[in-house]
Amino acid sequence: MSNSKRRPKRKTKGTAFRKGGIVFQTKPTSHTRNLPVRLYQQTWNEHVIPPNHHPEMVGRELEVKSAVETPFFHCSSDKDLDVELYYGQAASDNITIRVAVKFNSSWDYGIIVSAARSD
Repeated sequence: MSNSKRRPKRKTKGTAFRKGGIVFQTKPTSHTRNLPVRLYQQTWNEHVIPPNHHPEMVGRELEVKSAVETPFFHCSSDKDLDVELYYGQAASDNITIRVAVKFNSSWDYGIIVSAARSD
């Protein structure tokens, strides 16, 4: 088979968490770099809640949104300068939720890349 019939490799690194429908989008605030923040359905279904990931987050989409909109604490990630961490209190059972949001200078919004219980 000649090289001309091969499909070109697709660039997928960093884009998988942006596929699928949007679960929610927050309003821009000063603590979210004045950008809205989105949670994509694929991120929720394939990263946040699958078994062995963060099953304690099932049904907590609104609490995740609240943690980003009105965190009691937020900071930059030590591992990635493009990631901000937001901490909120879950109203249902008073656990602390940590939400990781990735920002990129070429995007006009932030993307939730992880959400989990913070012990």
